[in-house]
Amino acid sequence: MSNCYFCGNFLGIYSKGTVVDKEERYILCPRCYRGISGYLRPLKKMTQLEQLDELESKFNKKVETGKLKDREIEVIKAAYADKRRELVISTQMIKAYEKEQGKSKTELSVPNVSDEKKHSAASGFVTTADLFQGKEIESYMGPVSSQKLVKTEVVEQEEELNQMKQQLSERLYNETAAMGGNGVIGLKYTLTPVGADKMILMADGTGVKLK
Repeated sequence: MSNCYFCGNFLGIYSKGTVVDKEERYILCPRCYRGISGYLRPLKKMTQLEQLDELESKFNKKVETGKLKDREIEVIKAAYADKRRELVISTQMIKAYEKEQGKSKTELSVPNVSDEKKHSAASGFVTTADLFQGKEIESYMGPVSSQKLVKTEVVEQEEELNQMKQQLSERLYNETAAMGGNGVIGLKYTLTPVGADKMILMADGTGVKLK
């Protein structure tokens, strides 16, 4: 239960508000949201920082006319700031992926590790749990992660998606092996949209050395 940030009207079960920002500081009633929706709706389909720059430029010109209230300006700026952070993170992830793709397969999967130390995640020393049953952790090597850019439709193809997850888990194991470890715990996968038809599939966990 809360009140509209603009008009102060109570927002209950039968009058749901719209949350404008990520931190949920600004909640608006339907009527007040309609008043600034023209500045916010374009954010939903936005995938490029250049698009946001153009939208902000138009918004700033409107601010200069004095036709927007202080609270309206405050809320719109908060929404734009959230979108900019989201786009920056997406851009960084894509650049990191492209940089990783530019490496050779050897560099990508087993950085700085000799042939006799190469291992595969198929050996079984990769788990989503915090420990391996029947094995003792001697030391923690630190966090390991890897990512892959995938098309949105691939996410719906279970077999192909599982293959990609297997590839990422092998990268995590090999990264751990490069540090002298022989296992990965706490493995988890996350999917992050980066545009209309692409997503970043990320795997991360903690590299360990087992006794």
